[in-house]
Amino acid sequence: DRRVITGVSGSTVTLDQPLEFPHPEVTVRPGVVHRAEVLNLTRNVRIEGTPDGRTHVIVVGAGRPQTIGFVGLRHTGPQQDGTPVIGRYAMHFHMDQDATQGTLLEGLVAFEGGNHAFVSHTSHGITMRECIAHDQFEDPFWWDQSDENHPSDLIPTNDLVYDRCVASHVKSTAESRYGISGFTLGAGSGNVARGCVATGVLGGDEATSGYNWPTDSRDENTWTFEDCVAHNCDATGIFFWQNEVPRTIVDRFTAYHDARGILAGAYSNLASYRDSTIYACSHAGLVVNAVPEVPRTGPDETITYEGMYIDQAGLTDFAVEVTGHI
Repeated sequence: DRRVITGVSGSTVTLDQPLEFPHPEVTVRPGVVHRAEVLNLTRNVRIEGTPDGRTHVIVVGAGRPQTIGFVGLRHTGPQQDGTPVIGRYAMHFHMDQDATQGTLLEGLVAFEGGNHAFVSHTSHGITMRECIAHDQFEDPFWWDQSDENHPSDLIPTNDLVYDRCVASHVKSTAESRYGISGFTLGAGSGNVARGCVATGVLGGDEATSGYNWPTDSRDENTWTFEDCVAHNCDATGIFFWQNEVPRTIVDRFTAYHDARGILAGAYSNLASYRDSTIYACSHAGLVVNAVPEVPRTGPDETITYEGMYIDQAGLTDFAVEVTGHI
């Protein structure tokens, strides 16, 4: 629902129209209730294109860190014949290397866009705090992945922080109808996703997800991932599809009302999950596909699932599925 606030009196908020859709409180486990996110899209500093003439912002050749706060980015990210234009995103840091160390993006809002929203492509040390991407095409929080010349993703981004950011109502184009996500967790070291929300990521392929560890982003791929939420996504809350990555811990993740809660792949890695909650996912709760990398790391290495609470609310026959490994 998109509405205009016409008045506030104490704890009562008056809207210009009634709400069309239900937004129920959801008890994902005893004593833990989640409520719908309320996103403020209004900013009095705006950079806007038009629906037929989208604009973009690019920071390239930066010589020092930047501070950008509380800007509205609307009608950004041009497309051509329905295909997003490469490199033209709402807020794009392009190969600035260590010059961006200490950069802060705070309270930015990108909405009604035709391409990626917040892109840190080989630009290190950027913190995105309470940034919102709503009603956008393509992965909102993203950076360029490998091509045939870099098959193991040798174009990393380091020291990136997603802090309480939101990806909401994410749509695909004909080019990307398989495998878009709210947050792409690509290659690099020292990266953090904390307290973020992915909701309404649309698309039927199982790789379409709230949070995606893509297959090519494996070299030096280390993330601190904690206290994030994915709900009401068409496909998967977490899609982890990497091999030969360093030890990764998914901490205190919550998925509810998605098609799948967590798809824990790919074939062999050291990704473990703990203290997480999955509730009422229509197709599957936790799908275990990966096994430890014993040939490479030795027999003492394990994958663990600790403190997991999975309640499928009667929607599926099993809470946990262990696949026939390849």
